[in-house]
Amino acid sequence: MTKLSDFTRKSLALFVSAALLFSSGGAWAQTVSQAPVTPMPGVIVPGLAGAKVFEVKLADLKLGNLAAVTAVPTALPNVKAAPAVAPSALKAVAQTAAAAPVAEVFKQLQRSGAVLPETLDTPADVAQLKAAAQALPEGPARENLIAFADALSAPKGSRETSVGRIFENSGVKAVPEGLMPSAEAPQAKGGWAKAARSRLLPSSVRRYAADKAEAQRPKASPVGEEKFRVPADKLRWTPKDSDLPSSTAEVPLSDAQVVGQDRALEALRFGLKMKGPGYNVVVTGPSGSGRMTSIRHLIGQVAPKMDTPPDLVAMTNVADKDQPVVLQLQPGKGAEFQAGVASLFETLQAALPQALNSGTLAEMKAQLEGQAKTASRARKAELDAETAAIQLDAKGEFGMAVQVRQTEEGVQILLAPTYKGKPMDEKTLKGLIGSGAISQADWTAAQSSLEEKGAPVLAKYKQMLLDDQAEAAAVARQMAELDMRAAQQLVAKLAAPLAALITPGASHSDAAHKKFQQRARQRQAELDASAGTLKAGRFEVRIRMVETPQGYAPTAAVTLEGEALDADGLAQRVKDGVLKQEEVEALQEAIQKAAKAYVQAFKGVLEQNNIDHQALHANDPKPTPEAAASISYLKRFLGHVAANYELFVEGQTDPNEAYRVSVLASNRPGRGAPVVMAQSASFESLFGSAERKVQTRAIPGVGVVQEEAPGGPALKGGAFHQANGGFLIIRMDDLLHQPGAWEGLSQAIRSGAASIVEGGLQGFAQRAGGYAVPSQTKVILVGSPTMKMMLERYDPSFRALFSASSEFDSKLDISAKSIGAYLDYMKKAVVRSAGEVMDLTRGAIGAVLEYAAKMTGSNDKLAASIGAMGSVLKESSFYAKEAGRDVIDAADVEKALSSRSEREGAAVRHYRELFANNVFMAATDGYVTGQINGLAVMGDFGVPSRITVTVGAGDFSLVSIDQDAKFTGQTFDKALGTVEGFLKGTFGKTKPLAGAVRIGFEQNYGGIDGDSATSTKIYAILSALSGAPIYQGIAVTGSADQFGNVQPIGGANEKISGVYALAKARGLNGKQGVIIPASNVSELMLKPEIVEAVKAGQFHIWAVEHVSQGIEILTGQAYSEILRKADARMDQLRGRAS
Repeated sequence: MTKLSDFTRKSLALFVSAALLFSSGGAWAQTVSQAPVTPMPGVIVPGLAGAKVFEVKLADLKLGNLAAVTAVPTALPNVKAAPAVAPSALKAVAQTAAAAPVAEVFKQLQRSGAVLPETLDTPADVAQLKAAAQALPEGPARENLIAFADALSAPKGSRETSVGRIFENSGVKAVPEGLMPSAEAPQAKGGWAKAARSRLLPSSVRRYAADKAEAQRPKASPVGEEKFRVPADKLRWTPKDSDLPSSTAEVPLSDAQVVGQDRALEALRFGLKMKGPGYNVVVTGPSGSGRMTSIRHLIGQVAPKMDTPPDLVAMTNVADKDQPVVLQLQPGKGAEFQAGVASLFETLQAALPQALNSGTLAEMKAQLEGQAKTASRARKAELDAETAAIQLDAKGEFGMAVQVRQTEEGVQILLAPTYKGKPMDEKTLKGLIGSGAISQADWTAAQSSLEEKGAPVLAKYKQMLLDDQAEAAAVARQMAELDMRAAQQLVAKLAAPLAALITPGASHSDAAHKKFQQRARQRQAELDASAGTLKAGRFEVRIRMVETPQGYAPTAAVTLEGEALDADGLAQRVKDGVLKQEEVEALQEAIQKAAKAYVQAFKGVLEQNNIDHQALHANDPKPTPEAAASISYLKRFLGHVAANYELFVEGQTDPNEAYRVSVLASNRPGRGAPVVMAQSASFESLFGSAERKVQTRAIPGVGVVQEEAPGGPALKGGAFHQANGGFLIIRMDDLLHQPGAWEGLSQAIRSGAASIVEGGLQGFAQRAGGYAVPSQTKVILVGSPTMKMMLERYDPSFRALFSASSEFDSKLDISAKSIGAYLDYMKKAVVRSAGEVMDLTRGAIGAVLEYAAKMTGSNDKLAASIGAMGSVLKESSFYAKEAGRDVIDAADVEKALSSRSEREGAAVRHYRELFANNVFMAATDGYVTGQINGLAVMGDFGVPSRITVTVGAGDFSLVSIDQDAKFTGQTFDKALGTVEGFLKGTFGKTKPLAGAVRIGFEQNYGGIDGDSATSTKIYAILSALSGAPIYQGIAVTGSADQFGNVQPIGGANEKISGVYALAKARGLNGKQGVIIPASNVSELMLKPEIVEAVKAGQFHIWAVEHVSQGIEILTGQAYSEILRKADARMDQLRGRAS
């Protein structure tokens, strides 16, 4: 039997060594298990008579956990990662972005509820910008926006033409001959004139002569106001019927995208294709101008032709959980990889416990454990027998008993005296002494002998326990190594699909691979036929290599006369005398020798198979550096998983918490570059988030505790990561109204890496650590020109970050092409609205086009915001249906527009009532000296502004009452200086000016700014100085320079409409009207009603280029005569001053 036990042990050793030989190699952590000590059979317990208890301190050896493993699963491709492209750990780096001034401005705007205009094309836009600035609370944001508004509030004329006038008046358009009034009046001649100039006559006579000379002087005549009237056909653009179809039903449906924006489209195309840092694109233009349509269309042409970028997958870094790694996988494989890891964990949790506790592996561990226990029992039996032979007295009545007990504190060894081989308790001892069986002296002597003879016994028992523990630890190490090998093999087998997702190899189902597999089977068959079969005496032995969870292991099948025998069968045959012990020993030697040769031959077969397989893949494409880096990390990751196999067996921690996998960016194969439209531009939606999850665990003796999950931060990607390798489209309005979004975006563009910050926006604001994920994303910002100008003003780095700019015009030249674009839009609106928009007649088409021109404040432009017409078409369709029509007519469009004005015209009606009731006083008839009606724009309508001038004696001064009250802005103050320059240039070339001039904007109770009343102030001053009354039925608007040239202003249409409405309410008399700069004529798009009034001679529009023309229209007097009178008045004032 002993020989058979040795045979069993040697066979097991052969199996184990082979298993270790053929499993994947690696440096495995040394781990041992706590060695339990089983109590000895017996009745000795503490409290026995004379018992001695000895505490034995043994090392507390526990199985190591989470050991670092460097082994690489053999199922993975053997590739090396280049250091330059190895997945870099994402180390948390403190953020350095400071709050941008532009972000603070938008933050304040959002809080105040103010809204910025999209463009600055109209006075209403400028007024809206100023109102937004004024709505902000005191502070840097308000000051910045006011400064910005002031910088942009210069009149259109001064912005467009002032450059040519910096050094001289060369930029002023020459006035046609005959239309420029002379500044020199006819001189007095004759005797009276000579007498007036004679120094020999008394002063009273000279004055009398001067009056006579002036009365006889021929007076200059004005040029004639009718020469400056704007003809009715210049007041409004109306499309010709011949240029329009009879109905939109006749318009063919086209696939045209955007018309009339060629420069913007070319710039956008350049920006999308241009590579390099900083070539992000900013696209500006009004809503409805085709910005988004163009972006989608051009990106639809560019993106599909670009390479599809890899998926980005974040994983727990097994070397440092606080520094996640990011793998670059083939497009579309990220989600599969994430699911594959989850599937791997699920399968391991189900399969690994069974693999470790069943089959051959379980038998091997049971044998190892059984052998250790058998050896332990043998050692104890031998020591027990030795102890039993010890006598404590000469008679041999007293002996010694030993018991080993496991306690919570450790191990106890109990030594107790026995009497005639049995232990005694206190009661038994007293009875024996009382009966005289033993004496007290004998008992005392036995106790003394126990202490003397028990010391060496105690030492031997201690050594026995240490030997048991050492052997148990060795067995535990062997069992743990077997478990780890099994786990590694299972992980490698299950993880093969993960590796294929990173570097999918060639198909293994082709003819070449089938031939390879056939040849490998043939080699194995040849090996089995030669080295795998042998004759040993009467035995026939067949050796085969079987694959186990631990690797390949040789097995021996023994038959005797056709009957299969195992170890027990052989033992029984020896016992029955059928076999001799010598035959079994010879069989053992033969098997050992044959198995060794078979293993070596088998290794040769495997090597040859491997060589052939590598040759098959010799021409396979080499993995990309990114794939090599990813597979390299996957090996480390799977090795770590295998080393921590207990995680999948014990079930205390969710493997998905210990190993985190998240997809940061996913792309479809073959679809080209990704295009991501940021639905929300919040910081988190753009740059994702990083969270450290907390898990709850119940610990015996402690209770429920919370601790950080072992997998480190969980990363979630944002839109910037999802757009890696492609395009990210963001609306400026969304971006700038989101805290931290602009700062985060500019930082990501500068660094080429989008940081995922723990704590999201709050962490970013506190400059917490961020995990910078490299992302090559081209950003396309879409917004209004106003926002772009604000970004350029407040962020010096903006131009460097967005080097490509595409500006969609807000206006289109009226042409067949632009009209065709509108027709195309109307047609598509009808077709795509499912009946919500009906077809338009020719008249309706013309009405829509006229409204498009009105939106631009021009009669030679159409609004580029074609898409903004959608609501007009829907409302017009509503009124057409209300009227019982099945098509939209011109009346329906007019009804829609007028109804909209009525709905939104409460402020207009209120102001008109104030003027009608003379709460605000403005005369519309009669002549007044030193008083004139200026014009202002409030929102989208014009109102008169009564301006008065007084002149008093004294040295020259020009004082604005409103300026003294601090009601004026910088542009107004500058314009006042322009007026003073005109007066000095006109009257002060040879002598100093005289007179105290005071100007007031009556009933102005708030702020006033702008220079559109510069010419108006000049007119009022000339009237006050000359005494020439101004007709109050004419209102005036127009900027001017120091030479008196009238410059363009904004809001001409609104201002004229306001004056007309007031004059109509009070009664048109055929003399009323408005004087505007001649350069504004091209912008007129007046209401048809006003055009008809002009045609009927009930109302007039005069266009002037110089104040000389305007003053003649206002006074009916020649400019030169007015100057002569004004100069004479100054002489009087100068004399009074002296």
